[in-house]
Amino acid sequence: MTSFLEGLRAWRALNHRKEQPEDPETHAGALAENFLKRLIDSNLKFNNGYAFPGKRIPSHIYGNRYEVDLIVLTPKYIHVIEVKNWSGTLQLQDGQWVQTRRNGQEIQHASLSSLNQEKKEALIAYLHNRSIPVNPSQVTQKIIFMNNNLRILSPEIRKDPHIIQAYELKHYLDSQWKSASDEKIVQSIIEVLLAKEKQEKAFSRSVQGKYFYETLFLLRSLETWDRLRLHGGKTLVGDGLQLITRRRSFDLKKLPSGTKYPVSWSQPSPLLYLLCLLGKSTVGSINLPNRKIAISPHDMIKFHQAMATKPSVIPLGEVDLFIRG
Repeated sequence: MTSFLEGLRAWRALNHRKEQPEDPETHAGALAENFLKRLIDSNLKFNNGYAFPGKRIPSHIYGNRYEVDLIVLTPKYIHVIEVKNWSGTLQLQDGQWVQTRRNGQEIQHASLSSLNQEKKEALIAYLHNRSIPVNPSQVTQKIIFMNNNLRILSPEIRKDPHIIQAYELKHYLDSQWKSASDEKIVQSIIEVLLAKEKQEKAFSRSVQGKYFYETLFLLRSLETWDRLRLHGGKTLVGDGLQLITRRRSFDLKKLPSGTKYPVSWSQPSPLLYLLCLLGKSTVGSINLPNRKIAISPHDMIKFHQAMATKPSVIPLGEVDLFIRG
């Protein structure tokens, strides 16, 4: 049973939950990334190519943890792929990639090519640390722009060999690219990569051939990020560490992979208000394996966001859903 003050605090927190909507840029990017993930989850292999979406790579080189939108393994190469759904125009200004939307809004981005190069190097180091002597020439990095409505103005970006534009995926991309069949989309992506492989200088396949299945196993076993959806739609990506309630804590890393845990909150009502004041009601719950946990908005979840140096502690009152990667 909770105290009068605890019940009053819980009621106030429940009635003042702030919505945190996802910012438009993150939402637009997630459309393309989730699109690929949804497709490839059921289409992992085509024409000797294996595709792995949303994998995370620890990096001792840069001291970060990276999420790779898509890794494609072929008999010749490992492709590290960044997926963007940008529209408008894109140009290079003072070392920044500047995107201008149709409404005139300008968004400055760090060089995607440089960032994806870091991810590539992190993956090479990860494989080397696990006794896979992959040659750096066998690992490429690519950036796929999925949106037909993006015009790249700067030749430095347009001619970057790491860039794959929407028109190059013309097997399925048109003004209504979302309507293309799943199978055709996955096949087209791998076909474009295989075609580019043929244009590049061949290398010895002996090392890649010898360690191909070990590489396949390691890529398949890489984890994806956990996700924390806040009230209003904003989604945090990283590692869920602990669920901390008034009575005890739970290790979130022990939860089964690929599982969802909705956070349920009671609807405010005069009866619930009275019960809270009397200390006879909890206002929320979360279903963990084999048990239902009573929670209050002031309980916490410890979450380490990707690219953050330290974990943060987030009140459960701000949370709608936890997804274990």
